[in-house]
Parts: sequence; structure tokens; C-alpha cells
Amino acid sequence: MVHRFHTPSNGLGLFWYSFQYGNIHIVQFSSEHDFTEGSEQRAWLEADLRSVDRTETPFVIVTAHRPMYNSEDYKSDYEVSLHLRSAIEPLLDAYSVDVFLAGHYHSYERTCRVLEEVCQEAVVSAQSPLVPHLQPGTVHITIGSAGASLDGAEWYDVNWHAFGSYEFGYLRVISTRDTMKLEYVHNVDGSIGDFVEITAQF
Repeated sequence: MVHRFHTPSNGLGLFWYSFQYGNIHIVQFSSEHDFTEGSEQRAWLEADLRSVDRTETPFVIVTAHRPMYNSEDYKSDYEVSLHLRSAIEPLLDAYSVDVFLAGHYHSYERTCRVLEEVCQEAVVSAQSPLVPHLQPGTVHITIGSAGASLDGAEWYDVNWHAFGSYEFGYLRVISTRDTMKLEYVHNVDGSIGDFVEITAQF
């Protein structure tokens, strides 16, 4: 695999790296390597996020194999997600990451804009519209429904689960200077099963 794919040279080969695509900064980090405080990868991730000029590149997406938020009832995988949250979620919050994309589960799931297991839409709406503020939290999307046989587990009863589906499909991203729209497209007929639109904060 190392000899088949060429990735940007700003990280560690195909394991972690980042690149610009239009007005989106995309960061690939490895959920299979050490990502805890003091690790090489976490230090790289923080430095990379800090380097993004959000006035020029208003949207940031972080991707990994394993999700940080997924509510399918698979206990061992759920425990891994808790470790990811503990180590990485503070960085997502500190640098206002818009979206976290993951796979691993063979399904589609989207969260609300979540931080520390709390949906942040209500937090924002409770603030005065006259006071400028950044929206806290990140939208987490699991999009692992493109090929292998689909999951079928029950969903945990959690407040941050916004939408889930066990249907084949893919994710389409459309961005302008002011908005980024992510659409879950059904493979069977091209219809839109779910979407979220994110407004630029900078």
C-alpha cells in the first residue's frame, strides 16, 4: 500500500497528512497510531490545525478510520471512541473544526454539532444574537456504507444522534465561500437521505 498511494509529505506518509481542496482544509489522522497527549501524531495534528488561516480557508474537516461519536451498539468499538474523544475532542473544539468524518462501521450516522456529549445548537440559540460568537462543537459523520455488508445493530439512546441509516450510500460535499453542505446520497436511486449545512464562522 505504501508504494501504491502518494500522499502529501507534510505528515507521516499515508498515515497522517493534510491538504487543501478549494476552501476546505482536510486533515487525515490515524486512529490506529498513538494519538494521546505527548505523542508525535497529536503534536503534528495540533500544529497543523493551528496553521490554517480560516479567513482564507473557512472550513476544516478532520478524518480518521474510527469515529469519535457513533451510537451503534458495539461495546468494544464504543470504548475506543471514548478514548478518541478524551484525546482529540479538545483540539477539535480549540480550533473550531467543522466536521469529523470516519468509517469503520458499515453504516451512515450524523450527530448534531456536539461537544462533550452535549448538542450545542441549544447552547448557541440561548446566546444573544447581538453578541458575535463561534459555534461550539463539531458535526461527526460516519460514512462507511459504500461497499461491505451493512451493519444492523441497535442504536444507543444518546442525545447527540441526529440521523442513522443502514443503506448503501456515499457522502457528497458542496462548498461556497459561506456554506459547506454535506449530503448522504442513496446508492440505489441517487436520492438525498440526509444532509447538513454548515455556515462559515470566520
